[in-house]
Amino acid sequence: MKVFTEAIIANHNQLSGIKRYETPDLERWADTFQCLMEIPSYIGSRAMRGYIEDPDVKFIVTERSPEKWVRSIDNTIGEAVKEAHKFPLNILKRFDSELGHFLHLATVMYWAYADGANPGDADSEAALYQNYVE
Repeated sequence: MKVFTEAIIANHNQLSGIKRYETPDLERWADTFQCLMEIPSYIGSRAMRGYIEDPDVKFIVTERSPEKWVRSIDNTIGEAVKEAHKFPLNILKRFDSELGHFLHLATVMYWAYADGANPGDADSEAALYQNYVE
């Protein structure tokens, strides 16, 4: 979760001081896996470049309606982000580091997908929609 969080921040916040992920960085933490689901979409194309050029790597690209995708993000990651600020998770995340890392990752993922907006913000759904289409 820490690596995912770092990769997302590096790709979406040029002022973070974290070097954007390249293919070797992705391989460093994903080399034991046979499959990645959805993850490359938010760590950036730079990290995927080597895989894109490899004729033995297979991609399955699915397409959903942007409206359904926005609802899905709001109902999953968005709900996790909202719940992270409510009792009891706002307390538990301080004592359970794994829970804390998960909720932080969910927040960073949502911000990346929604251009820094929070769930429920006036412009979050428009940003989610536009980023999905792009």
